[in-house]
Amino acid sequence: MSNFIPFFSPYLAITFSASLDINTPELNEYLYSRQAGRVVEVYANESDIVNNGSPLILFLSEGVQNFIYSSVDGKVIYRSELSKGSSFKQGELLFKIKNDEIYGILELSEGHMLKPVLAIGTSLCAETYNSSLKVIKVNKKTILVSIKTDSIEALRGTGRDIHNFKICNE
Repeated sequence: MSNFIPFFSPYLAITFSASLDINTPELNEYLYSRQAGRVVEVYANESDIVNNGSPLILFLSEGVQNFIYSSVDGKVIYRSELSKGSSFKQGELLFKIKNDEIYGILELSEGHMLKPVLAIGTSLCAETYNSSLKVIKVNKKTILVSIKTDSIEALRGTGRDIHNFKICNE
């Protein structure tokens, strides 16, 4: 009988070098009213943090109660002068939400091919960045990622430098 015990590691440590190119501007969601209405309740104010699917207002239109929801995670940077009982017109700008997610491309250093290793949704970390990067798409030499940040300015100027990345445990 053999004394050999097979060992399988549940974690695979992968590191690679790449440069991050932030190639999108800050993204904002503009929410306009699709119909005229009267405000029943306001749930979000300027400077509030909202999540995708968060109700922003409850309003009454033609006798029917409706909600307006956020379709992004972010910060409310504009809210119309809405209050309980106030009216708004069709096409009026009601909210502007600064999306806290920006997109970039990791360009791999020579010799790296990660397509079979990295799955969509994988989190990547580097000491240079305060937030993890989420993998959206992987090609042979590039990785499309998203990163949540309070300020895109914090990421500017780091793009063409080579950094070491690894898979995070989040």
